[in-house]
Amino acid sequence: MQAQFSNCTVVSIAAIDDAASETTALVMAKRLGSTCNAILVTSEDLLVSAQRTFGQILDVTTGKWRDQRPLDDSPITIRTSAQRVKRYLAVARSLGIEVDISVLEAGQALAYVRAAPREGLLILMQPADPLVRQSHPFTKLRHAALLAQAPTLFAPPYRLPESNGILVLARGDDDPAIHLAEQMGYAVSEPVERCGTSRLDALDPAWLARRSCPPTLIVKTRDDQLDDPASVSRNTLRLRVPILLIDSQIPPE
Repeated sequence: MQAQFSNCTVVSIAAIDDAASETTALVMAKRLGSTCNAILVTSEDLLVSAQRTFGQILDVTTGKWRDQRPLDDSPITIRTSAQRVKRYLAVARSLGIEVDISVLEAGQALAYVRAAPREGLLILMQPADPLVRQSHPFTKLRHAALLAQAPTLFAPPYRLPESNGILVLARGDDDPAIHLAEQMGYAVSEPVERCGTSRLDALDPAWLARRSCPPTLIVKTRDDQLDDPASVSRNTLRLRVPILLIDSQIPPE
């Protein structure tokens, strides 16, 4: 099975402990890339920003709001990052994939994301906590990923289901997303289905209900007017499906 991209880079916030999302991202990296890198983004501003803006945080385990922990006890430490590196390696090895891991501060990570090569694939993990997704450090990272030349996969914080095919949202028969989806479907041995719309927000609950299972992946060409960072992130979580956006000018080979 031939890899579709020369390499995959998984980008996540080091302070967010999200094992299911890590597994989802690494599974996608193994299937689509020939090599895998991971970037853990450390940001002292992350919890500070969320605390100042919201004051509370949603506990994704209980579903209840709680006060944020004092910043002195926040998990953004070298020790916690080292623990995340160990777990990344353990998960990767369990999946049969080797991964190079870098721990970068936010500015370095943003520069890396902006400069990601077109032939690679960026996989941006979406934190399950809605307040973290709204915090300034993560929104900057999300915006940088959307504007990168590399195809960008927005991965939801859920464990991937069994393979259910690739859905391509295309504006017309010449849309480069069609060719890429067909190449990917061949590479990973999954069927490809074309939807009659090119808009993510057109995939409503009624559309989902008509399918026995959601697709494994949605592929579409970036639309500068519709695919703003917040909208793509919101639809990734709403649909519970990874969304791969590609550049409209030069599709990856």
